[in-house]
Amino acid sequence: MDIYINQQLFSFDSEVCLVEALEKFKAIPPFAILLNDEFLPQSEHKSTLLKDNDKVDVVGAIQGG
Repeated sequence: MDIYINQQLFSFDSEVCLVEALEKFKAIPPFAILLNDEFLPQSEHKSTLLKDNDKVDVVGAIQGG
């Protein structure tokens, strides 16, 4: 199964949840997630199973002032 995280291809042998994919990507909080161009609330990260060719965008927080 192939998943794209920030346009980078990741392959998994079987179904994978979002949290596992983010660990493989080495995402560092805080961040927001877009799954197939739709915002995904943090409360749904653990329960979201990814499908073949899903597109995940990890958007990091930016401080400004």
